Amino acid sequence: MDPKVLFVITITTARMFMPGMSGLAKMPGMNIPDMNAPKKTLTMDLTTDQQPKESYKAECVIPEDLKLGPKVNLRIDMPSEAEPSEGAIGKDDSTSKSTEMKIKTYWGCGESIAEGQPKVLDTKSMGMANQQAFKSGKMPKSMSKTLSFDNTRGYWPYDDFKGIDDKAKCPGEYNLVTNFCGDTTVFLKNNQDFLAAIDIVKPGSKGANVSKAIPIEWKSVPNAKAYLLTVFAASGNEMVTWTSSSSPDVPMDLQYKAIKKADLDSYIDKGILLPGDATSCCIPAGVFKGMQSPMLMITAFGLDKIQEKSGIETNVIIRSTASMTLGEGMQMDEDEESSDNPKEIKKSQDKDDQEDEEVENDDDNTNVVDEADKAMDQVDKTNDVINRAKNIFKRH
Repeated sequence: MDPKVLFVITITTARMFMPGMSGLAKMPGMNIPDMNAPKKTLTMDLTTDQQPKESYKAECVIPEDLKLGPKVNLRIDMPSEAEPSEGAIGKDDSTSKSTEMKIKTYWGCGESIAEGQPKVLDTKSMGMANQQAFKSGKMPKSMSKTLSFDNTRGYWPYDDFKGIDDKAKCPGEYNLVTNFCGDTTVFLKNNQDFLAAIDIVKPGSKGANVSKAIPIEWKSVPNAKAYLLTVFAASGNEMVTWTSSSSPDVPMDLQYKAIKKADLDSYIDKGILLPGDATSCCIPAGVFKGMQSPMLMITAFGLDKIQEKSGIETNVIIRSTASMTLGEGMQMDEDEESSDNPKEIKKSQDKDDQEDEEVENDDDNTNVVDEADKAMDQVDKTNDVINRAKNIFKRH
């Protein structure tokens, strides 16, 4: 019997690499944040099958080393009649038309595409409800996860949360206290902390030629138990996906759900996940030929925790991720990026200013900021398609 209360603590470290843009943040006057800088996040979600009430309260006493104070309060929002329920399919023209998309799936590390690939899915065969869900970005309630209740949900953080301190540490006791669904306590060990940021070694700052085999290399992450690489790209009505798994049927929610150690070991034995000591994998040649800016995500899996106590199931999810666009970057000169000589930088800027004046009326779209905007637009478009696909094909 499924528990009626689920408490989820998600501990993540994430970073994103943009090929050819590593020097932008260092350039005088650019005022662009360092996109390669890792970011730590910790979230708490409490879901129950009870109807929410204004009087409901929930808080969690947290370890001192998190540097967030003695406790955090989980917010419980009241439902609004004006908001459509999750998964509702509207009757407007935007969801009534069929969405036709071909999805090609490849899998496995290697220099060449293995026999029997790709696996092809045409959304024509998905049925109208799922096509509409794919187009709207929402999934029908019948496809939602068992514990994704539509009723009471408490969550943290919210509003203008300033973020996690770089020196924050997660190990210690978390004591959830509520006045409506009971209390529970979960303890995290020293090896259940923020994972280190993933450092991608290959491809480098110049990006990669997507028509050839693409070697992916990264530095080992301490306390990582397994890895999974995924790549998505979309062009028109076609989407191409690849995973490092030896199986085409890798559950698409592995990165986002808690996994028992025994199950994690089984995934590694079956080749669904790469082992914790892995530091490389090769994307076969031709998988993304003709696709612009495929999006790579490397996920490192930490030591998750799943426990049921006092009628509450607690899931602790520990991940580190690194994302990167694999297309060839803006080809900024690495020597220019790494130059610490102010005179050299000034000389380069003067030269650039002169060139800008010469092409003042030439709309050639070669400005580096414009290129950055284009890259981010492509990332947003790809992520949108990815999220919709995940909603449709998410495993139960």
